[in-house]
Amino acid sequence: MAFQFKEKTVFIFIWFVFCFGFVNCASAENMFGESNPDSDSLPMKVNIVILNPKDREIPDFAVKMLREIADYTRHFYVTEMTKQGYPPKHESIFELDQDGDIKIYTANSPLTMVELEKVKHKKKHAYNCIDQPKSSYDNAVWWIFSNITNEVKYGFNGGGTVSFGTAIVNLPQAYEKIDNTIPLASSGYFVKHKLKALLHELGHALQLPHNGPAPGFIEKDPNGNTLMGPTNKAFKQHYNTEDNRVYLSKLSAAILWKHPVFNHTNYKPFKTIDFVLTDIKINRDSIKNTAKLTGRINTKLPYHSVVLIDAPKNKRRHLKGNKSIRPLYRDRGYVAKIDENGIFEFNIDKMTSKSGHFLIAVCFNNGLTCGAFKKPSTTRLKWMPLEYQFQ
Repeated sequence: MAFQFKEKTVFIFIWFVFCFGFVNCASAENMFGESNPDSDSLPMKVNIVILNPKDREIPDFAVKMLREIADYTRHFYVTEMTKQGYPPKHESIFELDQDGDIKIYTANSPLTMVELEKVKHKKKHAYNCIDQPKSSYDNAVWWIFSNITNEVKYGFNGGGTVSFGTAIVNLPQAYEKIDNTIPLASSGYFVKHKLKALLHELGHALQLPHNGPAPGFIEKDPNGNTLMGPTNKAFKQHYNTEDNRVYLSKLSAAILWKHPVFNHTNYKPFKTIDFVLTDIKINRDSIKNTAKLTGRINTKLPYHSVVLIDAPKNKRRHLKGNKSIRPLYRDRGYVAKIDENGIFEFNIDKMTSKSGHFLIAVCFNNGLTCGAFKKPSTTRLKWMPLEYQFQ
């Protein structure tokens, strides 16, 4: 459904029925159709895995390095979420071993580095190659580091939902002491081994979408690049800056706030997501190039925020063969708290286009961020797209 917004107040009534939560390990069947009744006993954590081809040796420094990267990651997320007004309930997000150290799994593959490159589902392959006792595959976030050379490129990627996530990245092949106070886009070791990319893909595994810094970076967003925004190189080129800072946007913090990983819980799915958004109004100030969107949510389900991404018209926005609208690296995100009457308000401070979509989703207290689901079985964050067209 598309909505045309003119430069005047518009009222829209939107009804969502049968928007289903992800049936996860707490349900009768897991994502692979296997019964998994006991996976509810342990809280959801981030698990770190080294995926090692049979023709490679794991560097001696790997475990120490990954624990330092994990501690940097924990510090980054906790600090940034707190700054944005969404402090996590628990700071320890990684699985620990019996000594209280961050646990590092080893997945020794029977395949060579070249053979492994052809494996389509490397994440599940890595999990199957772990010979130690381990958490349920679908009751955790798996951060997988491939021990490969630069000549073989598996690619960085990640994705997830509120109940499950995986990210696969390359294991850095050199070690330097990692200081938690160093900006994430700092030159040298951080850039060479793409530490921002490591944390960026983990963000996707935690169901975070792409969202970038303010369009007028220097005057509007003095905090640097966003974690879920463009690469360090693309950011510096586009904004003509040497700024090395990276931060977590308020939109990302809101989505993570009730995520089970930051609350030491498991995802408890709603049987159905049934809510109504009413009284949606959009006012645009053509002189200041700003907009205000207000609305109300009616539901019996517990919630805390509404998130919005301004997605200007862009031909690159659709995945090949996919008609859904997706956020891009430089799209600006916004957050609105919901008051006791269910009313929310967005102030969009700098429109970059006269046409596009506002992508909206509601953050619920069980960790689910739900926009519009076209199928009951949909598991990933889906946005409710509101098309706008200003004169």
